[in-house]
Amino acid sequence: MTALEPADPRRIEVETGTDGIVPFQLFGVVDVPGVGTLDVWRPGSEPKSLVLDFNFAYNPSCAYDPAWACPLAQPGNTVDASIPVGERYSGDY
Repeated sequence: MTALEPADPRRIEVETGTDGIVPFQLFGVVDVPGVGTLDVWRPGSEPKSLVLDFNFAYNPSCAYDPAWACPLAQPGNTVDASIPVGERYSGDY
């Protein structure tokens, strides 16, 4: 089990196509062995537990159609390691 470490509070606002602006607060940082650290953001109440399952990784709608807009991942939510799980996607529209 990987512990969730506290982080300095930060807030971001993500503009969506349907819900307007959705605020997120940085809840903590988790160190994933063999991958690196990831920021944990929350849109609502504090989670009592956290499951990091990269099998649920997916490409957002904007990966399939340039008509959709996607916010860029925050620097704390990108990793250099390859994670061979989730959806397969060739990069072609």
